[in-house]
Amino acid sequence: MSYCINPNCSNPTNPDNTIFCQACGSELLIEGQFRVVQPLGTGGFATTYEVEEDGVAEVLKVLTLNNDKAIALFKQEAEVLQQLNHPGIPNVDAEGYFTYTPRDTPDPVHCIVMEKIEGENLEEWLEKRGNRPISQKLALKWLRQLVNILQEVHQKNFFHRDIKPSNIMLRPDGQLALIDFGTVKEITATFLASQNERGTVLFSRGYAPIEQENGHTVPQSDFFALGRTFVHLLTGKHPLDMYDPYTSQLQWQEQTENIHPDLIAFLEQLMARLYRDRPENTQILLQQLDQLEQRIYTPPPVSSTVSSSSPSSPPQTTSSSPPSS
Repeated sequence: MSYCINPNCSNPTNPDNTIFCQACGSELLIEGQFRVVQPLGTGGFATTYEVEEDGVAEVLKVLTLNNDKAIALFKQEAEVLQQLNHPGIPNVDAEGYFTYTPRDTPDPVHCIVMEKIEGENLEEWLEKRGNRPISQKLALKWLRQLVNILQEVHQKNFFHRDIKPSNIMLRPDGQLALIDFGTVKEITATFLASQNERGTVLFSRGYAPIEQENGHTVPQSDFFALGRTFVHLLTGKHPLDMYDPYTSQLQWQEQTENIHPDLIAFLEQLMARLYRDRPENTQILLQQLDQLEQRIYTPPPVSSTVSSSSPSSPPQTTSSSPPSS
């Protein structure tokens, strides 16, 4: 099937190998090279499609909100992804952003072509397994993967601003990928110096910290969202389902089983109300994970004092009778 991305098309589905849409006459071979196969979903202010280029499946992201701010954020997403180089982040090449003008439509359609991440996002994955919580072992493995991805993002002077299960993809090989960089923000010297710059308020309720809800996002805001994401994964429940309005805290710990107290304390630190009480950067996070895994997985030392009556040392018998000759 060839799919037409003209937002005003009355019948976007077309037979394979057609060049122009049979309903509206718009080009189906986008930029002369991308053929849209099917829509994948709509979220935020964009719709995603699966496309093929030379037989390779990719993702086409199309902006659906046509205003200056949305266009600026959309272009920024393409520019950021072009600068990041990590297997856990979708790749966008230098010409991945372009505009496409459908037939008889005055406004161009803004597009980004990016690497297709195979698999399912963690929100869908969790629902399909009946919202059964993940194990401590898997949580530690995934935490390290995501912190490594965040390290690439933060070291390039960006932060994500929308970490949550639906923005994390689980590949068929068990590796994670972070997607949807539409809300990413650049860390500037002026911003870090003032901490008072009010930008566009973009956040997902239940995962965003209070400073982000108030328009003051900082790099440590990503750590808060990471902690809330793992609360969701370790309990199988959305954070807002465990929110206590009287204490302004999540009542989540009693919803877990077989979780080491040190892992719980680590996640609580990530979710500290004040950003200065969270870890300073990803390097410190990785060091804390090293220490955490060592405490959890290293067995307690064996006592050096061995009783003479232990099974490995059978008791000696005595007799008052002299030995026979």
